[in-house]
Amino acid sequence: MALTKITDDPAQIRLYHITHIDNLASIISSRALLSLHQMEQAGIQPRSIAYSHLQERRDAITIPIAPGGDLHDYVPWSFAARSPMLYTAWRGALGNDVRQSDIVHLVSDVRKVRELQLPFIFTDGHPLSSELTTFFDRIDALPSTLDWDVLCAHVWRNTEEDADRKRRRQAEFLIHGAVPWSLVKGIAVQSESMRDRAASLLGMSTHQPKVALLPEWYY
Repeated sequence: MALTKITDDPAQIRLYHITHIDNLASIISSRALLSLHQMEQAGIQPRSIAYSHLQERRDAITIPIAPGGDLHDYVPWSFAARSPMLYTAWRGALGNDVRQSDIVHLVSDVRKVRELQLPFIFTDGHPLSSELTTFFDRIDALPSTLDWDVLCAHVWRNTEEDADRKRRRQAEFLIHGAVPWSLVKGIAVQSESMRDRAASLLGMSTHQPKVALLPEWYY
């Protein structure tokens, strides 16, 4: 299955949020994906799949447009599967406790965000690259803002001809505050064992996203 869907219709643009399988039970029981600040306020300690130094930097980035705040006031979504952060897990840079196979993709689209009237912004590249990346709130600008060639590419590393590919591959769709569990339309996993585990966790949920085995979304 393709890593994303090329479209001129903002509503059809797909959104991807990766998280450790250990976090799925908390998401289901809370009936929401929470921003990091909201998880801290609720006393929830998620299983992290991120570099700690990058998390500190995200906490220090002030959003220049409404609804403001910092990056940890938002739930981050990417625009394609097989993200650079997943690559980091695959090569073991996050330690032995974070394996690529334990990470699941939660999948939705912009249409669901608009249906639920959730506040959002988006970027044209990695939000930590503040000198290059721009923040937007006009949804009609979204399709032309994204670099579809880079998003669809299995190989996204920088090249001599284009030293900005990785930044553009890490553009984000940022939803402010809490994201209802009902926004998630599907869950993609790498292995049959993770598919079975995710399906088991969904047994406690009234909302039942489809769980799909998609190893091509992994490294």
